[in-house]
Amino acid sequence: MVLLNKLKAEVEVLPASRLEEANSLANFAQAAAHEASRGNSNDRLKTLSREGLAHSVKSFEVSHPVLVDTVNEICLILARIGI
Repeated sequence: MVLLNKLKAEVEVLPASRLEEANSLANFAQAAAHEASRGNSNDRLKTLSREGLAHSVKSFEVSHPVLVDTVNEICLILARIGI
């Protein structure tokens, strides 16, 4: 949850013109974390949430590197637990 809070903090300082994209990114990160931690998870939902997260983060790689680093950390944790 610390990383999700860090992600939310990064989103809060984005310019208004990028908020909608950033909110999508944050929602995909939260969905991916949720699917990873469910006891009775659905493989398709795990895949969809990860793919959505990867797609959302691409537009922020250059302009918001801390945001992207945080998302990458979340993805690494998910990968380490087999997702």
